[in-house]
Amino acid sequence: MRIPARVLFALVALWITTACASARPPLEWEGHFIVYVTLGDAEPVPVGSEMRRYYPAEYRDEPVQAFESSGEIRLKLMGTEMTIVEEALSYTSLAGDPLYLEAGMGGDLEGAQRTIATYHPDRVDYVRRAGGEESRGSCIIPEGVSLRDPDYLFGPEAMPTGEPVTLHAFEPFSLEIQPVTMINEGRERAEVADRAFEGWRLEVDSEMLGPSTNWVDDEGLILGTRYTVGE
Repeated sequence: MRIPARVLFALVALWITTACASARPPLEWEGHFIVYVTLGDAEPVPVGSEMRRYYPAEYRDEPVQAFESSGEIRLKLMGTEMTIVEEALSYTSLAGDPLYLEAGMGGDLEGAQRTIATYHPDRVDYVRRAGGEESRGSCIIPEGVSLRDPDYLFGPEAMPTGEPVTLHAFEPFSLEIQPVTMINEGRERAEVADRAFEGWRLEVDSEMLGPSTNWVDDEGLILGTRYTVGE
């Protein structure tokens, strides 16, 4: 069974959040939260859970920011129940440049795959393994495009309020450099998974991942996320 692209974003866990803000020491943090999906105008429903972890590491003998995520999503599509698992590991330089990404998606999903990517100033080299086959290639970074985090993801107070900001990221399943639009809607109180909190509300949208609402604390760490599927 093939999953529509509008559903896939709920499984990818927003790889752009692997970036680390410029000139800051490695972060050490772990969070567990419930993943919600909104179908059209219906109320948000829980579909699974996710773990995200940040920690100091070394990559090619240099100190880096490491990020791990893992999640399990349970969906019912066209009367068929299925479980999808996702996991990711990435390394980012302390200056905010992505260096390495390993991302996998499996479970009951048709076409389960794993992508390993290494970043260079002008391109992203990748190895994809799917269905017992392996393919290799490169994704050229367009001229004038940077994959570096401009301090917004780990410092939402630095992001203009109410103004769209476009970032770019390598998407490991489409194997493309894709724009991601973010709007900082300011601070507000919210409740996710029966937990009330106050944080920054970031509206995020991309061609592959679709729209999501994310609440983050002052350091950009996720407090809650709600995804939307369908119009």
